[in-house]
Amino acid sequence: SAAAAGAGGSSAHAGADGAAADGAASGAGGGGGGGGGAGGVDGVPGAAAKVDLSEGRWAIFCERWNETLSRRPTANVVFFSGACTLTWAMTFAALSCTPAARFALGVPEIAVGWLVMRTTSRLRMPLNFAVAAPVSRLFPALSRLKISPLLAVFAADADTKKRMEHARDQFAESLPSARVRLMVRNSFEASEKFVRWAEGPIDKYGLSYFLTSKVSNVSTLVGATLAARHGLDVPGMLSDWGFSGDLQSDSGLLACTAALNVGFTPLHFYGAVAAVSALERFGGRLWRDRQRELAEKQAQQLELTEDEKEHLEMSESHMAAAVVGSVAFLTLFLDLAFAIYIMRKLYGNQTKKGDAAESSDSAATESSSE
Repeated sequence: SAAAAGAGGSSAHAGADGAAADGAASGAGGGGGGGGGAGGVDGVPGAAAKVDLSEGRWAIFCERWNETLSRRPTANVVFFSGACTLTWAMTFAALSCTPAARFALGVPEIAVGWLVMRTTSRLRMPLNFAVAAPVSRLFPALSRLKISPLLAVFAADADTKKRMEHARDQFAESLPSARVRLMVRNSFEASEKFVRWAEGPIDKYGLSYFLTSKVSNVSTLVGATLAARHGLDVPGMLSDWGFSGDLQSDSGLLACTAALNVGFTPLHFYGAVAAVSALERFGGRLWRDRQRELAEKQAQQLELTEDEKEHLEMSESHMAAAVVGSVAFLTLFLDLAFAIYIMRKLYGNQTKKGDAAESSDSAATESSSE
């Protein structure tokens, strides 16, 4: 996974780097979207997306994914990143707890492959784009799955976009000069047109580019690892670069985990959609149970509190959005916490080398003074 593989494995495919602070705020604080109901479509609670069951499974899943992504883009991106982190963590834990796997995979040559893969990721982007276009033409069904929020910098639902437009208009109106207001409005409109224009190619070639980049990463990792095995003093070279033995071993495990995690990509997509749908159903069930309790209390002519009155007026779609947003915020927090843990683990392994070097230097100084 992108954020996790770079700092240890987390979040970022896609974009959960891509969902950064503002995206997290709209997914968590904004309830992960307020557009749809509990499993609903276009704000209609309980409505199901119309899917032609005569089409193949891929077409049916694309329909579900696109519909969920249009209603709750931020939550979908967060859960996608969370699924990537979960499978990454499980794979890394399995490899770390298996002595044979740790001995076979925790070798410095793989650490070299991982470093080459990370440092050349930007350089391989033009090649990935060049390969994605013919892949998309060869497999047109890939264009049915829209993943622009996974590759974009910001993912927002309809309500968040409306609030952003309102804030933009207020900012423009607050400017003193009419000429400056016109320039600001024109710049906003140009940016919005560019984003809309970019969404077309991203959705058309996005999945092809996404898969191509994964294959490119794994191929670079394998190629650099094989090259490092032919006559190079890899441990000495990494030690000269400042990498301790423990860090080299962990880097090899990180590289293997990132490569193996690519195989779970279908599960990441399915898990994101399933999580949103399950949470919406759970939110709708909570809303109905709460409404039933309040209706019974009213039937007994008992006075409702202010909080209960607010719950009575709350719609099912609002409750579902609140549940999805709360869990999305928790998922994002755990995702970031795991990334920080991996970074601290790597940093701890690296500082051990510095402490050992300082101890040996001190011992050498004391022996020479004696």
